[in-house]
Amino acid sequence: MFSERGLEIMKKSITLILCIILILLMLIAITGCIDYKTTSADSANQDLLNEIAAIEKELELNNINNNSEFKEPAEAVEDVILPELKAAPDSSKAPAEQVITIKENKKVTLRPKVMDPDNDPVTVTYSTPINSQGEWQTNYGDAGEYTVIVTATDGVTTAAKNLRIIVEKDNVAPTIENIRDLTVNEGETVTFIPKTTDINGDKVTTTISAPLQEGAFKTDFTSAGVYQISVTASDGELETAKSFSLTVNNVNQKPIIKNEEKLFIKEGETLQLTPIVEDPDGDETTVSISEPVGSDGLWKLGYTDNGEYVLTITANDGTDTVSKSVNVVVEDVNAPVEFIEIIVDVN
Repeated sequence: MFSERGLEIMKKSITLILCIILILLMLIAITGCIDYKTTSADSANQDLLNEIAAIEKELELNNINNNSEFKEPAEAVEDVILPELKAAPDSSKAPAEQVITIKENKKVTLRPKVMDPDNDPVTVTYSTPINSQGEWQTNYGDAGEYTVIVTATDGVTTAAKNLRIIVEKDNVAPTIENIRDLTVNEGETVTFIPKTTDINGDKVTTTISAPLQEGAFKTDFTSAGVYQISVTASDGELETAKSFSLTVNNVNQKPIIKNEEKLFIKEGETLQLTPIVEDPDGDETTVSISEPVGSDGLWKLGYTDNGEYVLTITANDGTDTVSKSVNVVVEDVNAPVEFIEIIVDVN
């Protein structure tokens, strides 16, 4: 770089400069005590300045000579690019967290753009619910807020960024399943519990019209007919309605004969047998009584009619016929002697 001669001159120059500086410091200290404005002091200072200028000129000439006489091959120097120094970010001016807003059942795909100044391979990872491919297929019921951390690393350094994903509810009306027409007979009990589902996971309230409003209907023998049943399912915002037919078949009830099964009567009396018949369906019935009573229900007993008789009462409602036996016991009674006539013979 520098020759030995050049180094020697440089050392002398540095020594001289240090001496001059020392002298100047001493002069400054002295000027605090004496009158600095005298003519002799001004001359001395001017001489000192002239001497310093001469020394500086000599140093410049020596450097020029050294550079012209001693030249060595230039060395290759690699440029080093220092990373740009950035002041710490002001938290009050820090960029806001990135927010992504989507609806339920939509797919989120993250495609981060990452730069590495060294062109090193960069690996990007995601926190749940994002998968390793940077994707998330949302479903109904996923409504809410999620914080996702996206991390990029080149194996040495790591950078991370937070995302906030807001999944808004996409409400869907509940569904009613297994709705079909029903058929039962009178006297049977119908039980109906609708199956409902809500894809959003909301609580579902179900309403059923009469006569199944309680979920069960105990039919009787007057319930025959066709009923239109409506079913409504609501999640509080949306509702679904369906209907079906409930058919209750008429089941005929046979007439009921309520007469006593055994009667007692005495000879000489009149039996009056009145059939007691009820029809649960309210159907009109036809009633008959076997002999010896007959359809008028009357029987005049003689004194020779003692004994036991079986009478049959029959009732028909137009569909079914029922019968009931009634035992009639005729008790013997000693008949009083009667004068039929007196025959008088005269001789």
